[in-house]
Amino acid sequence: MYRIIISTVFLLIACLSVNAQSLSIGPMIGANSSSISETTEGERLTGLSAGIFANYSVNEKIGLNVKALFSQMGIALTNSEESLRLNYIQIPLTGVYFFGQTGDKFRPKVFLGPYVGFLMGAKDNDIDVKNRYKSLDFGAQLGLGFNYSLKESLWLNVDAGYTAGLANVSDLRPDGKNNAISLNVGLSFPIGR
Repeated sequence: MYRIIISTVFLLIACLSVNAQSLSIGPMIGANSSSISETTEGERLTGLSAGIFANYSVNEKIGLNVKALFSQMGIALTNSEESLRLNYIQIPLTGVYFFGQTGDKFRPKVFLGPYVGFLMGAKDNDIDVKNRYKSLDFGAQLGLGFNYSLKESLWLNVDAGYTAGLANVSDLRPDGKNNAISLNVGLSFPIGR
């Protein structure tokens, strides 16, 4: 299943690169503040988000964005040092609407789309509990941000988003779904210019 999703992402990037003038790629890093729904004894848990992304501009206002991110999710227990950490490879595919005009240095944007996440590890206070959690997560992501031209071939990308899981993370938590607020920063480099 992992190979199919990863192959699909790379195939999508390859298809988009037919018009390489509108494709850019780069690294991205940030943080998540996550929790699991229907958990009454928990607080949000901060974690790392890091990976790569690709932007494709369909036209001046509309674009597509795909990311492959290592994302630390989970929940911290209230009044305790204990936490549940779920590590995923998340692949969101979002439609993007850009404000402003092509050539502007500052381009605000909004985005919306689905994501799929693959569980890479799960720890409950440093005890491996991966077998208690489902290997696949999916849901929706929406957010806003901006792209800022640092120089002709280099853009700063800033994304603030909300991720809402639609799948239960475990059969032990029948209504427990991932949710997170994230802030990510990346640098994009155009392909084929």
